Amino acid sequence: MAAAATALAKTGQPDWAARLDACVTAGFECYRELHDLHEVLFHHAHPARPDPAAATLVIRDLLAAGVAAGALDVSDPEATAVLCYASMHAFDLRGHGGPDDTRLIRAAQQLVRRAAGLS
Repeated sequence: MAAAATALAKTGQPDWAARLDACVTAGFECYRELHDLHEVLFHHAHPARPDPAAATLVIRDLLAAGVAAGALDVSDPEATAVLCYASMHAFDLRGHGGPDDTRLIRAAQQLVRRAAGLS
């Protein structure tokens, strides 16, 4: 999720919806880039689980910054970040008869926006 932090830094805009959308898109792109590693870690070597803390910290910090700016309405940025991160695992269903990438990204962006109190 370092890509998400980089994407957010590049946006440099006060548009919180766009920043949240960029975070979701970066999460998707990171997953796509690391798909093979993800397959090995999550589907073949069950004892080896990477710590999602780095990803959730990026999302948590974004949500907390939005709350501090008065732009977002999130009562628990940390728990909300964990749920948003978990929602991005729908990308793991790609190619198995589910929604295409565009629909998944749009749905995840909508979910994250609504979790943050935006429409």
